[in-house]
Amino acid sequence: MQFKFILILNFIIIYCSSAQTDIPFEFYDYSNEIDYRKILSHSVNKKLNIEDYKKLLNLSEKKRDYKNSIKYLEKIISLGENNISIKYKIASYSSIVAKNTKSFASVKYLKKALKNYKSILRENNFHLKSLTALAKLHALLPSFLGGDKNKSKEYAKRIMKIDQIQANLILGIINETENKKNDAKNNYIKAIKIFYNQSKNQNNIDNLLLYELIDISVRFKIINSNTLLLLDEYNSYKGVNLIQLEWVYFRFAQVYLFLNNLKEAKYYAKKSLDLNSNFKKSKEIINIIN
Repeated sequence: MQFKFILILNFIIIYCSSAQTDIPFEFYDYSNEIDYRKILSHSVNKKLNIEDYKKLLNLSEKKRDYKNSIKYLEKIISLGENNISIKYKIASYSSIVAKNTKSFASVKYLKKALKNYKSILRENNFHLKSLTALAKLHALLPSFLGGDKNKSKEYAKRIMKIDQIQANLILGIINETENKKNDAKNNYIKAIKIFYNQSKNQNNIDNLLLYELIDISVRFKIINSNTLLLLDEYNSYKGVNLIQLEWVYFRFAQVYLFLNNLKEAKYYAKKSLDLNSNFKKSKEIINIIN
């Protein structure tokens, strides 16, 4: 039993700092806002209906308070409303919490994520976001927590029929876990080329995918003038932003530094530091330029 706990703890450390793209989600800091905590505490001892929980859910989502969002979503299900949208939110929020909870509690949230993604696929066999999430989890998790490279590859084949960008990204992730860097780079290049060639009106492009493509471009040095199209697309994205902007601007700075555009590199490094003055990686870029 103790050995298993050690394995799980080692996995948590590796999972939270894996070589693959680690999306730095915004996460709520309870220490900063007393009013929000008061709202939550007032709701604890009250008998609430489904509309009350929806209001609390809306507030918790705006605050990026994913743990409470999961709790309110599960309350909504217990009161009779259950659909794919709710299950997907529980699954995706659980994945975020697992990534940010560097303790044994992350295992509980990983299992919750897997359970809900699989439940969605039983209702809709081609739910793209659930297929993609499951493929990535199966690629990254150890077998005793549900990881399965063969399943990940099977999902990638199914995804290839509906989204070649995501399919090639998943194949690249599998390659990385197998330490096949050249194969990973080739699959990532395919994903990036498909992005450049496809219509801008694709519904499945969001800022999470854009950040992943930018991060991969930097890590594998797949950077040229076309990479600026990714940055432009990210800047023009109108949806909800779930990513810490200091990391986004840092990645932008890295791209411009690689292209030897020192003015823009310094501009975005400073924007990153305006949001987080202790961000060492952005300070390093400023030091390189100076």
